[in-house]
Amino acid sequence: MVAEIKATPESVAKNKRLIIIPLLNPDGYYTRRDKLNANRVNLNLNFASNDWRKYAYGYFAGPVPFSEKESQLIRQVVEEYQPELMLAFHARGALVTPEAGKASIGWAKWYANKTGYQYYTEWNFPGTATKWFMQSTGYPAITIELTNYQASDWAINWPALSDLIGEGNITLPD
Repeated sequence: MVAEIKATPESVAKNKRLIIIPLLNPDGYYTRRDKLNANRVNLNLNFASNDWRKYAYGYFAGPVPFSEKESQLIRQVVEEYQPELMLAFHARGALVTPEAGKASIGWAKWYANKTGYQYYTEWNFPGTATKWFMQSTGYPAITIELTNYQASDWAINWPALSDLIGEGNITLPD
């Protein structure tokens, strides 16, 4: 996405600002390909949501919320730039999951319709980045699960992302 925007900066509407963090868990990506960082913490459970707990679904969420540098970075970015929507990309599942709330649900349904990913609501993990974001800012958040660990899914996601960052108006489903 960064390369696409660099090549065509006019694709971003003048009234929009993007914050892109291309890779939050380099430890898991480059060394183990799992959900854990070098401290063996599942980073997506390390956020101070109202249901945070130290262990969830067999994973260590850290000694306390925001104990990890990676989750602290997300908190810092949110505090500094005050985004009004969070899209979190994960691997794998080919689905889109909203956080609670009408706006998150609308965005997830819209994104699922645009990409063909399954709209999915059966997950409710404690301490996730998207849950913390929604609870702390009041703004919508969705998680997009790519098809597998290796595919970029660029062709699937670019049409939706292009609409999202462009000049046009988006009508969310109910």
